Order: sequence, then structure tokens, then C-alpha cells
Amino acid sequence: MRFRVSAVVALVVVASAACDETSTGGAPSPERDVTISMPGNTFSPMGVTVPIGGKVLWVGSGTTHNVAFLVTDGPSGCSNWSIGDCLRTFPTAGTYPYTCTLHPGMDGVVSVHN
Repeated sequence: MRFRVSAVVALVVVASAACDETSTGGAPSPERDVTISMPGNTFSPMGVTVPIGGKVLWVGSGTTHNVAFLVTDGPSGCSNWSIGDCLRTFPTAGTYPYTCTLHPGMDGVVSVHN
């Protein structure tokens, strides 16, 4: 019985660590403040807040998406991808709405505060 409990605990620890990796060759994801997933045709979460200099990581789920910022003073967007991730840094306070141009209504916003 003791072996089973240890094996289950080990599997939970391995599964938790795997959630922190992306499909960029099995390497750990870059440092980030927030991770946004894209289940179906949505961003999850749709709204996030990061500090100035904060980093947001969008993680692909197998469906092709992109990230296009709707303001000219935002970071560059992320072109179409399906597996892997896209990391952007936000050096200036403000509100940065974005969309996936492939899926109408697939919108989100990054708020950057002091």
C-alpha cells in the first residue's frame, strides 16, 4: 500500500511540473507573470493585469490562432501558430486590447499598472 501512495504522489508532482512546460521542444516556458490559454475560440483568462515590465505568455492548444493588438503603442502581435507559445513584455502602463483575427469575438485585454 505504501508503494501505491508514493507512486500516486510522484505522478501528481510530475503532472504538475508538466503543466509549466509548453511544446517548444520540451523546454520550460520562459519567465512570465501570466499565462493565457486558448481553449476553443477563446482566450482564458480574457482579461489579465501585470505590473510594468510584466510578461504575458499565450500558449497554443493545437488550433491556429494569433494575437493582434488593437492599439499602436502595444507590443508586436503574434502571427498565426497552433503549437508552442508566444511571449510579450509590457514595458509601459496602459490598457492593451487584442484579438485573434481568425476568430471573430475572440478578444482579450492586458492591463499594465505601476
